[in-house]
Amino acid sequence: MTICVSQFNDHSAAFQRETAAPEADFIVLDEAGDFSYHRCQKTLVQAFEAPSEAICIVDRAGLVYGLLHDADRQLKLSASRGLVEFHWLRQAWLRTQNLRPQSYPLHRLSPASSVTLLNGMFEALQLEHSPSIDLAAWTVRLPDATQHPVSLAAVEQSLAELDSLDHVVVQDPFGHCYCPVRHQTHRFLASAAGFISYQEISPSVSSPLSGLSRRG
Repeated sequence: MTICVSQFNDHSAAFQRETAAPEADFIVLDEAGDFSYHRCQKTLVQAFEAPSEAICIVDRAGLVYGLLHDADRQLKLSASRGLVEFHWLRQAWLRTQNLRPQSYPLHRLSPASSVTLLNGMFEALQLEHSPSIDLAAWTVRLPDATQHPVSLAAVEQSLAELDSLDHVVVQDPFGHCYCPVRHQTHRFLASAAGFISYQEISPSVSSPLSGLSRRG
């Protein structure tokens, strides 16, 4: 896979010698093409067995890191290798979402900047794969009620019990609103046997919703 560091980096720049803070969090693209979220260096390093398994490690500033062995053959995080190539990162993210829609169900609006892209990826991966007890609850607005599930899994459980997702709005702990879309994995199976994806909608149409199709 193509290296993820931008070709426009100044190789003498100080940021390329930076080391990440122990408490920094990261997103990682691995050799299988999956993205994951890691709350700190320790959990990141523990998730891998060899440097080659982590294709691209990115922090919230957009700096790229790798894994390497220390003198005792233990894995550690490298110094920064430069800024990530944001076009490459967005394409890799979209490809993973399209190939594994059940694992990556949160779809944000097209990012207006590299900052928006990074923030959206960090938030989505944290919500999808590493729910935190520090986050606020979700909000599910139904035509006749409002619910506050504590996790994405709880949201899905609640929505699976509904016959229709029309006029349902889901808001994540970061304040982004989504239109839930049900996907059937097989035409002979009940709709509840499929999965639900979440398409972000702009604040101007998040309430009320009307005329939106929810067919997958």
